[in-house]
Amino acid sequence: RNLRTEHLYKWVGPMTTARIVLLGRKRDKFFIPTREQLKDYRIATVRWSRPEKTLLSGGMKEEELLRSPSHVQALRQLDNGEVDLFASTELGAAYQLAGMGLPPDDFTVYFTFDEEPLYFAFSRDTDDSLIHRLNRALQKIKATGPHGLSRFDKMFAE
Repeated sequence: RNLRTEHLYKWVGPMTTARIVLLGRKRDKFFIPTREQLKDYRIATVRWSRPEKTLLSGGMKEEELLRSPSHVQALRQLDNGEVDLFASTELGAAYQLAGMGLPPDDFTVYFTFDEEPLYFAFSRDTDDSLIHRLNRALQKIKATGPHGLSRFDKMFAE
């Protein structure tokens, strides 16, 4: 959802928050308090990926990044210590690591570069009452339950 497209659709959400993160090996124990410190690290990205585009639009320069054709190459470089950090979506990182046989617990998020709420977009022709009911239903399943978790949280935890 952004200013250029907001008026083109009707929206339900936010469903969740997409985070662009910089992932590194836990054993390296980096401390990165601000974006300015990122210039001190070797950062791997996947060429033309959303995380790379976000870093570039957020002030990083292409020559400051180690651009790979795939997450496989970038994660191998990270695991081998050839790079310090890997730019990824937070949701995708664990799946990418697991898919390569790398233990997700050996890695951690050292820096969150950007956050953006995610919505479902519906046609402008969609009935307003349906959009309202869907937003209400989403709020209901996202409401915190008796054990501190919502039904929505439990769905993502499985």
